[in-house]
Amino acid sequence: MRFGNAGRNIITGPGRNTWNGSLAKTFRIRESKQMAVRLDVFNLLNHPNWANPDTNISNVNTVATISDINGTMRQAQFALEFRF
Repeated sequence: MRFGNAGRNIITGPGRNTWNGSLAKTFRIRESKQMAVRLDVFNLLNHPNWANPDTNISNVNTVATISDINGTMRQAQFALEFRF
């Protein structure tokens, strides 16, 4: 086996692009009672965040290829809260 002379960390992967958003509204029901509604969205634009390139040199067909993503697709959660 023979090693090359390339330095460490010379292969950089693609960057991350994630936008998160939230909307909230509070409604007063009576003097001391309130209802809060909230919507949270993660990865709002549903942009794929590609993983780092493959650096395993044992399989020459997949070296420097990107075949996976980091993170998840768009997710949303809804919350309803009653305050008394």
